[in-house]
Amino acid sequence: MTFGSLLKNPKLKAAFIVIGVGLVIYLLTGSWLSKINFVEKSIHTYWGILKQDTERRAQMLPKFSQLIQAYSPQAEHLQQILVKAYQDNEALNTKEIILKDPEQYKTFLAVQNEIVNALLIVQQQASHDETLAQNRQFLMLKMELLNIEKQIQYDVYFLNREIASYNGFLTGYPERWVNQLFLGKKLNMAIEVPTVKDTLGQ
Repeated sequence: MTFGSLLKNPKLKAAFIVIGVGLVIYLLTGSWLSKINFVEKSIHTYWGILKQDTERRAQMLPKFSQLIQAYSPQAEHLQQILVKAYQDNEALNTKEIILKDPEQYKTFLAVQNEIVNALLIVQQQASHDETLAQNRQFLMLKMELLNIEKQIQYDVYFLNREIASYNGFLTGYPERWVNQLFLGKKLNMAIEVPTVKDTLGQ
């Protein structure tokens, strides 16, 4: 019995069509899932890098605090601001879930804004205190902070690029239906992280 004769059988022909369609769907779905998994790993990597760099920035607070205590002991209010921002960051327990949880992201963003504001006040203090502004250690810390700020900007850019790709895989058609029916994956939020780079660079 030839293949052509088999196709003349309506039942076998329908079976071949079903198998073919199923195979195509399987291949397309497998490729789609592989891309999602790849992008998920990229998001995890970039989030880890961003988290590490924001932590490096927070560690600048006690360094500036010690310097100000030595050269501007009268700036007690600034000392309190730096200490509070550092303590709030230490109490922050950020996980990758913040990319899907608006409330956790809101908390993370509030702490980052607090850190940036504290660092900006440090720069304002230096602008009124020539001894501090010209101190070699202060200038070195300022340069280190600038480098961290640049890295944070890069981190956010690459992370948001991967998030956009990930969300695109989940919102297209028929991918959106497949996700709703079988995977239940949530979209990730694009994020913003404040920096003091531009102000420091002036």
